[in-house]
Amino acid sequence: MAKHVLVLNDDENSLGELIEALANAGYTAFNTTDADDCIDQFEVVKAELLFLSLKTMGALDSVQVVRMDPSGAEVPIVFTGDGTEGIKNTGAAQQRGGDDFLKVPLDIPAALAKVKELVGAGEGSPVPIPEAPVAPEGGADAPAEPEPDPIPEPEPEPEP
Repeated sequence: MAKHVLVLNDDENSLGELIEALANAGYTAFNTTDADDCIDQFEVVKAELLFLSLKTMGALDSVQVVRMDPSGAEVPIVFTGDGTEGIKNTGAAQQRGGDDFLKVPLDIPAALAKVKELVGAGEGSPVPIPEAPVAPEGGADAPAEPEPDPIPEPEPEPEP
């Protein structure tokens, strides 16, 4: 069964790309434009992850309501915003009841990687979710391992 992601965003266009990307990655994405509706939909859709736009009136209030619900206590909540809403990083998001913060406009591959980190891969994911690049051992400035020398061809034996 596909994992359910609920997106609260009062501007349907601004996170529309995220909703489409979630669907393409095998998640079932639901969009709501109202904080009260978000609280109602949370229970109905059995959301496993919430994206809350901080530009939406009542978004922070909905976090408190979701967190008081026994089924919402452990559900990851990711805030989205441009930083002018008072939450600019993960630490500030955690102080307000969230789990993470992503700056808009969203980097869609990074947002999908965050979803995968928080709730696992989508079911029957038709599009692979990009993995974060891994730095070589010793850090990003470490020299790459040299390519091994090819095995030399044996020389033909001289004829007698």
